[in-house]
Amino acid sequence: MRQTALFLNLATALLISIGLATPTQAAGDNRAISGIIIAYECGDNCYLTVRTEFGEDLNALCVADACQPWNEVVALPPELMGAQVDALVGTANQYDAAGNDMGPYPAFLEITVMALGEAELGPPPDDQFLGGTITGYECGDNCYLTIRTDSGEDLTALCVADTCQPWNEVVALPPELIGARVETVLGESNQFDAEGNDMGPFPAFLEINLLY
Repeated sequence: MRQTALFLNLATALLISIGLATPTQAAGDNRAISGIIIAYECGDNCYLTVRTEFGEDLNALCVADACQPWNEVVALPPELMGAQVDALVGTANQYDAAGNDMGPYPAFLEITVMALGEAELGPPPDDQFLGGTITGYECGDNCYLTIRTDSGEDLTALCVADTCQPWNEVVALPPELIGARVETVLGESNQFDAEGNDMGPFPAFLEINLLY
């Protein structure tokens, strides 16, 4: 009996030790990144997309203190599109509309907005042909279109194609075009701030063909 009790006590101590070590391990998985904001959207949760200094488009839950004002109104201030940020990425739990815990998901735990349009990113890719569906459109100093590509990537870029001009003039996408299928040519074009200053190159949809 004593040997059994000793074994149980050792097993319990081991389980407690493992349980206490788990948060420490999770914290160790956090990583610091720098980049620019290219998208923000909300469903059951709110998500931010940052293009990192290495050219990676990172989409994660927006749970940092800086996110709270945006999450409350379910919108990112237009002037923050293209803003440079430093962020700490870890994990947080997703919740569905009924409040059920859907488990961990990548999350921005800390966000510091640095400046607008000054991120030094990797070289842009060559112009490329992409197919997908329109999922978003918003304007600040520039107008941006978001498409979900056929590979499942949510891609936000300047809307500079001839097709964009009527939308840019009224600063609105016709509602019926959300979900529309498109074929696009992705390249780059220059961003400009509200005073007309050139903020440098940024990914851009150079051609857009609506598939009705």
